[in-house]
Amino acid sequence: MKSNEKCILKILKIHGNGLFTNEILQLTKNYPKLCKGCSSGNHIISSGLELINIGLIEKKIAKGGFKWYLKNINQE
Repeated sequence: MKSNEKCILKILKIHGNGLFTNEILQLTKNYPKLCKGCSSGNHIISSGLELINIGLIEKKIAKGGFKWYLKNINQE
């Protein structure tokens, strides 16, 4: 698993499930070493899609963009 993917998983686990792409991007600043490759929304989306492909997270389209969720956790 790449560091960007680990970054997204860590953020969703620590900061809550159901975060928008821009919220994840803002939170990457709290983890500069792990999230150094997450410098744009495109990086978040690309890594998020990889995590979807391996079955760890899912996304939903919501007003304001994509919301990202850990799998098997109650969603908002």
